[in-house]
Amino acid sequence: MRMNRKGDIGFMEAMAAAMAVTLVLTAFIGATAIYAIETDVSKRDINIDSLADGIRIADGRIEGDLQDELQSQIDLRGIGGASVMCTSVPDSAGEPRFEGRLYFSAGTFEGTMSMERRICSVDYAGGTALVNLEVRIWA
Repeated sequence: MRMNRKGDIGFMEAMAAAMAVTLVLTAFIGATAIYAIETDVSKRDINIDSLADGIRIADGRIEGDLQDELQSQIDLRGIGGASVMCTSVPDSAGEPRFEGRLYFSAGTFEGTMSMERRICSVDYAGGTALVNLEVRIWA
């Protein structure tokens, strides 16, 4: 950049310098955000598929014992606490297809909470059923 006799740079040069600084800062913040998301979420996520494997339907009711699996995943991943709720997906009339609701929790429930809902398929005598599985994690 060239200065004039008074020591000033022109408007165009000043704008180019400001844009260069803005571009570098934006790239830095973006890279930092991506790194923070990857390290925080992926290592502290609960394996919902292994929880869904412990659910079964018998006599028209949702059953299963997820307490041991939930506790082992919390211990393995270093999560503060977690809760799991499993309910039946409603039929076309809006009524639950199966009776019952499972709820399991472990650990402490303080700090930052994240939640994930997933529809999982469960095998039973009459075929395959869908259940809502809601997992809440406290870091």
